[in-house]
Amino acid sequence: MFDIFVGVDPSINSTGVCVLVYEDETQIDEHFFIIKPDKLTKKEQAAEEKYIKQFEYMLYDKMTPDKESTNTFSELCKTKNFIKICNSVKEIINKYRIKYQGMTRFHVCQEGISYGSKNKTKSIFDLAGLNFMLRWAVIGIYDADLTIGTPGEIKKFASGNGNCNKDIMVSLFQASHFGFDLPKLDDIADAYWMAKYAKNIIEI
Repeated sequence: MFDIFVGVDPSINSTGVCVLVYEDETQIDEHFFIIKPDKLTKKEQAAEEKYIKQFEYMLYDKMTPDKESTNTFSELCKTKNFIKICNSVKEIINKYRIKYQGMTRFHVCQEGISYGSKNKTKSIFDLAGLNFMLRWAVIGIYDADLTIGTPGEIKKFASGNGNCNKDIMVSLFQASHFGFDLPKLDDIADAYWMAKYAKNIIEI
């Protein structure tokens, strides 16, 4: 039996995912993903080629309303984009179910909502919507359990300080992944610490 720990850092434009695979207490596999819309920049293409054994981008066709669109159509586009992100996470999980021939148990840790955020903009509410849609998607997977880690819990687990900033989370990640770098490394770093957090609280 393989225990697979999946960390998900929800983002509207750059959702980070880390997959750690354990056989008994031994880690045998590790891979990172960023789910993003449309196409890659030249820097992103170069990063994917450089770290092809560790990392890949998953792209989806983003629906973008124009200026003449009604509010209803704009909201529908947004929702369909969120569904595509959720389906990408499920696709990653299914990929590992096939790779390890179904002898798997998935433990997903997703970052919860930062209720203390001072930026009460529309994007914050959109991110909360995506967060709950992702929870729904994972709960519907028969061989997966879901843990929600608050931002403070994940930071404290990684650094000992629940109020540390993103730079510290990234530097701690780089300490164990020397030389690994991406245009959006903080998404990967957060997802990594969520996967490790799930492993820490679940006995296998």
